[in-house]
Amino acid sequence: MDKRILLMIAIVNAAAISVFFMKKASASHATVTPSFIIDKDKIFVGDSITFTDNTKGAVSWKWEFGDSEPSNKRTGTHTFLDIGKHRVTVTITGGTFGPLVDSSKEILVLEAPKLVVDTVKPVVEAPKVEKKAPAPEAHAKPKPRPHTGGGDDALPTDNGPTEIKH
Repeated sequence: MDKRILLMIAIVNAAAISVFFMKKASASHATVTPSFIIDKDKIFVGDSITFTDNTKGAVSWKWEFGDSEPSNKRTGTHTFLDIGKHRVTVTITGGTFGPLVDSSKEILVLEAPKLVVDTVKPVVEAPKVEKKAPAPEAHAKPKPRPHTGGGDDALPTDNGPTEIKH
């Protein structure tokens, strides 16, 4: 056979094989759908979001949060220190597919509310209790009880000594 014909057959075969593998790679790439979750879309400065990727076949991740702190974990948390809108993007690579890039919703980072603390404590005065002078009879001698017939428990009176009979 002519060398040119053999060369032509080899080129056609190589092209057919290339097209076959490109279609296969393209088909497997098309069937992979990124699947990731970000738990909040609005937070305050200093608060964190939790991010998780569930893409089937993924073997590596690169998370970008719109600031200078990326992550290469499948799941984790990220704390935002600047107010404003931040777009979270993850690049996922798998064993059978190349890099897929997908962006999530924007994260809105708001200024933390300021707590108003009143440093002036009100002075609370105890109610004034009016002191009353004791009643005059409180200082008088107790009046003796009259003698009622004796017994060991009888009290003496001012009438003189009590005679106890046995």
